[in-house]
Amino acid sequence: MAAVGELVQLESDFLSGRNPLAYIPLCHALRRQKKYIQALELCQRGVRHAPRSIAGRTLLARLLGDLGRYEEALREIAKAEADAPTAMGVLVEKAKCLIRLRRLLEADATLQTLNSLNPLDPQVQLLNRGLIELRKHEMLSTPLPMKSGFMRKPSMTSRDILEHIREEMHTQCSIVAIAVIPKGAGEPAVEGAEAAAEVAYRFYRDNLQACKDLEVGEVRLGIIETAQVQLIVLVRQGSLVSLAIQSTPSLGKVLYRFQTVVGELLNQAP
Repeated sequence: MAAVGELVQLESDFLSGRNPLAYIPLCHALRRQKKYIQALELCQRGVRHAPRSIAGRTLLARLLGDLGRYEEALREIAKAEADAPTAMGVLVEKAKCLIRLRRLLEADATLQTLNSLNPLDPQVQLLNRGLIELRKHEMLSTPLPMKSGFMRKPSMTSRDILEHIREEMHTQCSIVAIAVIPKGAGEPAVEGAEAAAEVAYRFYRDNLQACKDLEVGEVRLGIIETAQVQLIVLVRQGSLVSLAIQSTPSLGKVLYRFQTVVGELLNQAP
C-alpha cells in the first residue's frame, strides 16, 4: 500500500501536469481505501486530459462499476474497445458489467473472447463461474415445461469430464496432469501440474494461428514429447482436453484410449 507521502506526491505530479498519468496509481490507492467517489472524480479528470489511455478508461469503467453505474461503465468500455478491442482488462470489466445487468447473451460472447485469449486467467475463471451461477438462477426462477415422466439429464461440467478421464486413464499410464478447457464460456478444470495445461493451451493457440494463416482448418490433435513427459492435446466439441503423462513406449495405445474416452464423453468420435 502506498504511503501517505507517496500519494501526496502523485497528486502533486498530476495536478501540476508533470505526470498526466499519475492519477492512475493514485486512484487505485483511493479505491483500495473504498473512497470510490473521490477516486472517480479524479479519474474522470485524468481521462479528460489523456483520453487515449486504455489503463485510464479501464480504471474509470471499474470505478463506475464499483458504484453500480454499469451502463455508464459500458459506455466508457466502448470507447476503450475502439482503440484496443482485445485488451484483457477492458473485456474483463465489460463482462462484469454485462453479468451485473443480467445481459447473459452479451456476457457469454464477451467471455468467449476472454476464454480464447486466456482461459486460465483467475479473473476469467471467476467470471465464468459467475455466469454459470447466474444461468442456474435464471433456470430455477423460470421453470421449463417438460413432458410427463421426462427428466432432463444435467450437462457434464469440465470437472466431471476430467474425473471420468482420470478414472479411465489411470490404469493405462502414469498421469502428470489433466486439463479440460472450454473454448466458450465455462470454467476450466485442471488437475496436476498447471504448467502442463498452460503449455497445452499455448500449443493450441499458436498452432491455431498457423492453421488460419495457411487456411487449413483447425488443430484437432497435437503431441509434445520430452525425455520425461508426453503431452497429448485434443480439441473436441468446443473444448481443449490435454493429458500429460510420464514418458512411455506405449504412447500409441494411450493415445488411442484417450481419444476414445474423450470422444465418448464429448459425444464425438475420436
